[in-house]
Amino acid sequence: MKRFIYLIALIFAFTACDDDKNISETALPVAAREFIATHFQGIGFTHAERDKSNGTITFDATLVNGVELEFTEAGDWISVDCNLTLMPESIVELIPVGINSYLAEKHKDAKIISIDKERGGYDIEINNYVNDLIFTADGTFVRYDL
Repeated sequence: MKRFIYLIALIFAFTACDDDKNISETALPVAAREFIATHFQGIGFTHAERDKSNGTITFDATLVNGVELEFTEAGDWISVDCNLTLMPESIVELIPVGINSYLAEKHKDAKIISIDKERGGYDIEINNYVNDLIFTADGTFVRYDL
């Protein structure tokens, strides 16, 4: 009987696993498509995916130029990774001004290449520094992420 219960639990665990599904760009939330059209005008898609993990749905999109984006189910951006190319200024303007002020003061020649919105703040990657920079939601520098 114990083996039977164990087998049923194992089957349930495998069938309840996270769900990733390839989708067309038109299946992305409207807000996500508008974000991409605004900040990456004229750049096509190579891949889009709907992810379901722990009951949360997110969307990933990869553009022809290698940029990787992640959005909430509502289409709000979570992360933009430009993969060693520079972040469009129109996106840099969306983050708290304190982040840009800190970078201008401490990393004068730095340009942002990746932004991740995280619980309580931002994880920023710049082009001329090995470690990520962690900021609070209001743009206050917290630490270097080693």
